[in-house]
Amino acid sequence: MKHAKTQKRLTREQKRKHEILVKASIASISLLVIIITFLIVFFVADIKYFDYRDAIKLRNKDQFDEAIVMFENLKDYKDAPEQVKETYYMKAFWFMENEQYDAASYIFGSLGDYKDCESRLTWAYYKWARQMVALNEFDGAITLFTIAGTYSDSKEQITETNYLKAIYLMENGQPIEAIEIFMSIMTYKDVKSRILNYYIDLNNRYVSAGIKYSAGVNEDGTVSLAGDYSPLATVKNWTGISTIDCGDEFLAGLTTEGRVLVSGNNEYGEKDAQEWGSIVQISAGGGHIAALRNDGTVKAVGFALYNQCAVGDWKNIVQISCGQNYTVGLKADGTARATGEWVQGQCKVKDWTGIMQIDAGKNHTVGLKLDGTVIATGDNSYGQCNIDDWQDIAYVSAGDNFTLGIKSDGSVIATGDNSYGQCNVEGWKDVIYVYAGNYHSIGLKSDGTALAAGWNGEGQCATAWGDIKIK
Repeated sequence: MKHAKTQKRLTREQKRKHEILVKASIASISLLVIIITFLIVFFVADIKYFDYRDAIKLRNKDQFDEAIVMFENLKDYKDAPEQVKETYYMKAFWFMENEQYDAASYIFGSLGDYKDCESRLTWAYYKWARQMVALNEFDGAITLFTIAGTYSDSKEQITETNYLKAIYLMENGQPIEAIEIFMSIMTYKDVKSRILNYYIDLNNRYVSAGIKYSAGVNEDGTVSLAGDYSPLATVKNWTGISTIDCGDEFLAGLTTEGRVLVSGNNEYGEKDAQEWGSIVQISAGGGHIAALRNDGTVKAVGFALYNQCAVGDWKNIVQISCGQNYTVGLKADGTARATGEWVQGQCKVKDWTGIMQIDAGKNHTVGLKLDGTVIATGDNSYGQCNIDDWQDIAYVSAGDNFTLGIKSDGSVIATGDNSYGQCNVEGWKDVIYVYAGNYHSIGLKSDGTALAAGWNGEGQCATAWGDIKIK
């Protein structure tokens, strides 16, 4: 019995110790788990810390893409998401410093309202636009300057870019497009003088046709004649001639120094034009002469019964042309004006716009538009104004009762009176200038040779000169 009681006490004691041992084991395991968990958390946190630090180091070395990947992998660790934005922000600045403005603008745009990205975006657009201008990518530059809005001098740069684009187009054989742009920025820099110079070159008459004779300016500045030119005795002594124009019974020439020479009839004081200076263009009518000065004003002298010489108040003119008894002028903005005989409606040009060249005939006027079409007004009794279907025209000339046009491919078309064959120009090619006279036509080819068609009763179509000035 006593032994049994002792055994029972030992069993309870063992059980109690066992329970203590179990609890101790559980506590030890729990502690171990806590320690292991702590070590894992510490280890992981330590790795993220080093990754975070390495990402910053990479960024500081301009290794932005690698840094961005590391920050993105860190997810919510510290301010990793914010550091992703900051790294993109710094990358955009790096692009700006290395003139990769397109890439910088893309990043600034994607960052939205982060820091000052909105203002930085317009900065990038502005710099990118300036870069495109330097590469002659004008349209793209204008778009970017427009987007940049009020940043810096963006508005002024749009005008400057249009100016540079027009110059580029002019230098690369696209004068019509250039003039159209120049007309939109008329008051900017030297635009007016550039337009004037273009029209001077466009309308320099190197060949011309009178009633009984033809004339051409040679490369050496002398003048060649064909037909009955007996009234023009002094022409053989002319030198330094840059352009000419035939009146009914006289010939006017402009020297390279801007002086006017006149040979032939002086019934109406046509030779008084020889007193003028600073002239850049001349035109001869039936009995009067008009001249364009280098300041865009106009002078005229000669037969003035119909007020064809009333040009004293004309300004901003870039081209002039004399008809039989009237004068027309083209303004730098593409509009036209006229003075003189109105009976046939030849002076009804005040509503014309978008004109790049104008020419006065006997009693009709034609204008070449910027789009290559032609407009006409005045006497149409011979169909000389039937030009509504003309397209792709590069130059026009109005004669007595007919009209000539050069197409962009160098061929020539005509309409109006063909009584003397003056409109038989369908076979002409490689033509750079035409002159519609009274009863015959003269064409100048790019090789300096001349063509002629029409009345040849005085030998005025014998124009085998071969050395005519072309520019």
